Amino acid sequence: MLTVTGRACSKLRELWENQSQAPAGIRIQVVGAGCSGFQYRMRFEKERNSDDEQMELNGICLMIDSSSWAHLNSTVLDYVESGGATGFRFIKSEQGKCSGCGGACK
Repeated sequence: MLTVTGRACSKLRELWENQSQAPAGIRIQVVGAGCSGFQYRMRFEKERNSDDEQMELNGICLMIDSSSWAHLNSTVLDYVESGGATGFRFIKSEQGKCSGCGGACK
């Protein structure tokens, strides 16, 4: 299950409200990045797919495809503002860490 911190939720709400047209939701996607693990992507979407997993978060719909959903287990979405590191951060718990090279999950 994906957990979203209060800071991330507030920032998502702020970005949502600044859209010129209300989106259907925010898509979260996990894609392979070779041996360095996975990349996490987020973007506003105009339409929902019927096979998406959906999470409602303070009136914002998070849309996650089934293959990405599996990789988000034991993951926390946070928003960080400190020094040179400003942005969303996906934090994987130690139990859910996997190698991007086909290695076994811990």
